[in-house]
Amino acid sequence: MVPISFTNLAIYLSLYLLGWKRGTISYLVYLLIGLVGVPVFSGFTGGIGKLAGPTGGYIIGFIAMAVIAGLVIDKCHNRWLQLLGMIVGTAVCYAFGTAWFCISASYTVGAALTVCVIPFIPADLIKMVIAMLLRPEIKKKNPLKKNFRKKFKLKCCSFVFVFVRRNDLDSVIDHFFGFFYILIMVLCACQIFKDQLISHLKF
Repeated sequence: MVPISFTNLAIYLSLYLLGWKRGTISYLVYLLIGLVGVPVFSGFTGGIGKLAGPTGGYIIGFIAMAVIAGLVIDKCHNRWLQLLGMIVGTAVCYAFGTAWFCISASYTVGAALTVCVIPFIPADLIKMVIAMLLRPEIKKKNPLKKNFRKKFKLKCCSFVFVFVRRNDLDSVIDHFFGFFYILIMVLCACQIFKDQLISHLKF
């Protein structure tokens, strides 16, 4: 069974917040953390076995989704084109995941689509719309705005980053917020909320 996940929503939001490069790097950091054994994947699991399992293709597919959707979001200011970019990126993720599911679980393509893709399409479309609607608030409260970063740099330079070059400091701050954002979003939204929701539905 393919687990319910809010990881794609976290990625959509991080792309609006960070841009396609930093958003993708943030997901890669999250992925590496999971691969070394930290239980950040669905069901509070972690390790290389998750990637080799039947749903591992979707975890890899999220990388392609982040790149495709992120590029469209960055380059196109029309929100409907941005929605289209998220749809295309998610479709590519579906393709990666379904192909690997067919190989690892010995399913036909039709059966895999019935189990892994079709039931999730309505919810994934809703997540895309939510991300698109939250875009103005995300942009307004973006912690990577120049004013915030300038103040943060001044404080950090007097302590830890005094010998770090300016470009390196930019990278450190950007990647820190990217990692922090995606990790919190995925851990809280994808795991805790999902498990609580499922436990309530059982009653």
